[in-house]
Amino acid sequence: MALPGDCSYDTHCQRSRKEKATIVISANETVVVYGNVQCTKAEQNVRLISSAFQIIGIREMGNDYRVISIQNVGHAQIAVVAIENETLVEILYNENTLEDVTIMLQMYETFVTEGMFDITGAYIKSSAPVFVLSGSNGDSIQYESWTPNDAFYECLIPHTQWDTHYYIPPPFNYTSVIVIKIAPWENNNLTVIKWENGIHNSSSGLDSNIYVETSGTLLSIKANKSILVAHFSEPIPHSGESQALSMILLSSPSRFTRNYAIFPVFNLTIGNFAAKHYITVLLPANGETSDLYINNAVAVWKIVGTDMDGNKVFRAILTPGSNLLKNTEPFKVIAVVSAKGQSRSYAFSLR
Repeated sequence: MALPGDCSYDTHCQRSRKEKATIVISANETVVVYGNVQCTKAEQNVRLISSAFQIIGIREMGNDYRVISIQNVGHAQIAVVAIENETLVEILYNENTLEDVTIMLQMYETFVTEGMFDITGAYIKSSAPVFVLSGSNGDSIQYESWTPNDAFYECLIPHTQWDTHYYIPPPFNYTSVIVIKIAPWENNNLTVIKWENGIHNSSSGLDSNIYVETSGTLLSIKANKSILVAHFSEPIPHSGESQALSMILLSSPSRFTRNYAIFPVFNLTIGNFAAKHYITVLLPANGETSDLYINNAVAVWKIVGTDMDGNKVFRAILTPGSNLLKNTEPFKVIAVVSAKGQSRSYAFSLR
């Protein structure tokens, strides 16, 4: 899928196009599929970027989505892929200065739109199930410059798969700037949000707009109605590095019911700069790391913290390649995979 060319620095520039570069993956057995966007050349102003995300299957696609993203200095992007002919797609923006979009897509046709504005809160509605990707080819939470930084992308889930309860294990073993965005669905109906950071808890009312919570590293988020939650994390860069932004679309405890998960770890090591690759898990109070295996071997887990309910967070180092997380007990595990390399990072939840 090709993304559109650069816009000017007009903050409300919208540029859109259709593409027919969709890759269709099918198998005679159940498989998991991940995408990885990487650029490893540091010459001729080509940035070091990386993003990794799980691709949802056709059975998980839907007709109603809400977009979560972040935009500071880069171009926010949405890609919508149709899986049926004559699929009518509407993109309804929250911002008055943006033009809503109505477009007809044929099977495996992609519509891409981007601009220098935050697309968070946009509704996407379609006459048939579609695949939706949200992200950016380069941005930063902190960096105040027109130079974009690390890329991030995530497959959005339709409204029918939202939940009312989410946990957020901290993905990185680094001091980071964190932004958490919460999207409710219902217009003009108050959604009550409660969040905890392991020490304090508080609540807030939320209408159809977005609430942004920027403090705390270990959060439990609960609501009286279904919500969508995304976690943006940017480790503080070392000398000579630029920012490395990642996005995680969170999974709720009710969705992680398997006793194993197969997932890839994409290697971010370049030359002499050794990247770090981690898995962070949240276990219930009665859970033990002795019941968790990585690639059928006992892992070395380091405790990160606990929350107000007694849930425990542990972290272990991963090896690039295909990995297997296995739980030998019936308790549920919330898990996040992350990697931090030179001026780039990625993170995704297992779901």
